[in-house]
Amino acid sequence: MDVLSYIEPIGDWVVPLLAVIVATLATFWLIRRTWPDKSDAQVSRQIALIVATVVAVIVMVLALPFEDKTQEQLISLFGLVITAVLALASTNFASNAMSGLMLKAVGSFRTGDFIRVDEHFGRVTEKFLLHTEIQTEDRDLVTLPNLYLISHPMRVVRSSGTLISCNVTLGYDIHRRKITDLLREAGEKAELADPFVQITDLGDFSVGYKVSGFLASVENM
Repeated sequence: MDVLSYIEPIGDWVVPLLAVIVATLATFWLIRRTWPDKSDAQVSRQIALIVATVVAVIVMVLALPFEDKTQEQLISLFGLVITAVLALASTNFASNAMSGLMLKAVGSFRTGDFIRVDEHFGRVTEKFLLHTEIQTEDRDLVTLPNLYLISHPMRVVRSSGTLISCNVTLGYDIHRRKITDLLREAGEKAELADPFVQITDLGDFSVGYKVSGFLASVENM
């Protein structure tokens, strides 16, 4: 009987302590874990960290040596604090987070694809919960909020390949067949598959030509 009187109080604080340790270790494991370089994995990491942090705080509150009513009040207070933070935070923060989840669910583009949004064009290098990074033709990194991507028309060039075209305007004094042969040769030198030439415009003093072809490796675009 005397032994049980010692064991029961120990069990009252050992179990909550172990729960706090497990929750804390799980949070640190998520922080220090080596995640894949894929941007989708980074978004999942951020969501997992938020959930793990909230769970760890709730477990710590439940582990405190308070009465059940006091613990319920603390949890309610914690919920009010979270609600107040979300309410007082910038509207763009929540909008960008929801837009990031929407982009992940829809799968409009992936890392390595080229996208054009208004005047911005580049290769997608990173996808995060709040923003997306693209690399421009000058190798500069441009950060675009996910809300901006959702609210503007987007053109996606898949990493699996795309159709490349170029327009030129030449005078009537140059024979059409010569122009066609030279433009096809230019397409082949640009590593385009099966390049073809179209006449797009017949002006008063010049003719518009368009050479097109399939580019399998968009990294050379």
